[in-house]
Amino acid sequence: MLQTALPRPTSYAHFALLALLVACSSGPSGSTPTGLTVSGKVLDTNTGQPAAFLPVMVGGKVTSTDAAGSFSATSVVSPYELVILQPAQKYAQVYEGVTRTDPIVLVYVPDTTPVRKATLTVNFTGTGTGTGLMDVGNPVRTNGGVSGSVATPGSSYTTTLQWNGSGPSSFEGSVCAILSQNTGQVATAITSYGQRDQVYVHDGQPTTTTVVMSPVPTKTISGTVNAPPGYSVNAKTLGYVCGSTSSYPSYPFTFDMGAETSFSYVTPAIPTTFYVGASAKKGDSYLSTQQFDVAPDASGINLILPVPAELNAPASNAVGLTSPVHFTWSPPSTGVNQVYINPTTPGPLGFTVYSPNASLTLPDLGALGYAAPKGTTYKWSVGADSRVPNVNAALSGVPLNYLTTYASSASASRQFTTAP
Repeated sequence: MLQTALPRPTSYAHFALLALLVACSSGPSGSTPTGLTVSGKVLDTNTGQPAAFLPVMVGGKVTSTDAAGSFSATSVVSPYELVILQPAQKYAQVYEGVTRTDPIVLVYVPDTTPVRKATLTVNFTGTGTGTGLMDVGNPVRTNGGVSGSVATPGSSYTTTLQWNGSGPSSFEGSVCAILSQNTGQVATAITSYGQRDQVYVHDGQPTTTTVVMSPVPTKTISGTVNAPPGYSVNAKTLGYVCGSTSSYPSYPFTFDMGAETSFSYVTPAIPTTFYVGASAKKGDSYLSTQQFDVAPDASGINLILPVPAELNAPASNAVGLTSPVHFTWSPPSTGVNQVYINPTTPGPLGFTVYSPNASLTLPDLGALGYAAPKGTTYKWSVGADSRVPNVNAALSGVPLNYLTTYASSASASRQFTTAP
């Protein structure tokens, strides 16, 4: 093999020549980096079923999902921008700075199948008086919670449970009930508690079960809430998880709407998982946090509300903005930036943009047939959630977990109008 001796570089020009010679000798003439091969899926967040035939743009390359909700693109330069368009909903999800090759996008798809329904009748026996709270712990996210004159021994309550028509035809759940003496919506004494597990509910069929209410010992949970300057605490909550199949926490048995930053609440000493949460507001900016898996006698709990994004540009009610419209803000203290840009009147596209940076440009989806509209008024804000720490995590295909500790924030909103 013929070998070529490379001259020793004696200047910056020689360094440049050397780099060029090395590059040319390291591969076939004219070769370029191949980039990533991206193979992803788009799924319905409620059912996990494929979202078929949606337009997709991967690093500027236009494609679409197939019948299985899959899409792919080759020679994609990383990091790249991923766009999922839902034309029927006039909505686009945009992910900036993506590096993963296997993104799974969750979208909300309107369910056209009839909802599933079943009636549940609960007979209460045992002892106890006070304000009642009943909940149905379940894996299908049906709403079975009710408060007031319920759970009193000797009474019964019938409710209609509804869940997604594409969901299972039956499920196993739990019925939990608590009786308490309250001041406002704050429980000051727990008089009794009852729980029935392995309650089987079938679509279109009635179910009857019995819950025995019994006295329970009580303990006390206490702590403080820390909110950013200028924010007022507007709620503190205390609740538990009803049964082992539940996908959501129960309704709180204490819902304290006072502005105090310290709390001390009575708690039933029952073998379950408790959560305590808090929220605060300033204008239309909203903060919340939840601490999960706390002991019924935990003390010194410190609920830290996150610092939200602060919008910088465009200025509030700015008009005549020409494309491309640029956005800047100070980043939130936790979670990836989730920028919501929605028209104030139906018609143009709305956007949710996940961005690793505290700035972006209004997406122009002209390649998908949706160029940036003119003379349109938008409302925008920035949210964040600790359960979504970065853009790649937003593309894991895993729905948000509500049975965990988390903090979320939503900035104040602004309006702007594009030039005619």
